[in-house]
Amino acid sequence: AKFIAEKAESKALVFDKCTLGTRTVTLTFGQRLDVTSTSKDLFAPALEQQTGLALMAVGQGMPAIKLYPPRPGHFSLVDRLQHKYLFVDVYAFLHPLHTASNHEGRYRIDGVPVGKLTVNATHPAFRGEAHAEVDIKPSVVHTVDLELEYKVPVPTPTPSTSVSRRGTLN
Repeated sequence: AKFIAEKAESKALVFDKCTLGTRTVTLTFGQRLDVTSTSKDLFAPALEQQTGLALMAVGQGMPAIKLYPPRPGHFSLVDRLQHKYLFVDVYAFLHPLHTASNHEGRYRIDGVPVGKLTVNATHPAFRGEAHAEVDIKPSVVHTVDLELEYKVPVPTPTPSTSVSRRGTLN
């Protein structure tokens, strides 16, 4: 296997007028996520699965909050100041050949070495994944279409909370 270095030290995520440019961010493990804001409101971004006593806030004109996933895997970026609409799925991979699709479902991965490989796709809400085998040829742009099938979650039964009462009225 050929080593492929990450091209950038960090990726930027900007809170802009109560919206985010993306719902999913992919990083290579060791890569930093720089969170900034153009909003006058304050936000306290944090990776939900990390514990920390410090509350770091970002707002318009303030320096970026620098976040580092502690291990490879899936994380949830949330706002500790309770802006519930600020939620981003963050994935940290052990290799730099990753990306997230745009709102149209399109994606591009540059720098893929020649040879056979598997392309995988997943989504946290779909509870599944799709994959395709690809034989990468030199100087050729390959198109790989993957389709995820949404599976409706099976409702979990909840125990009955009704209580039977018996009494006597006089």
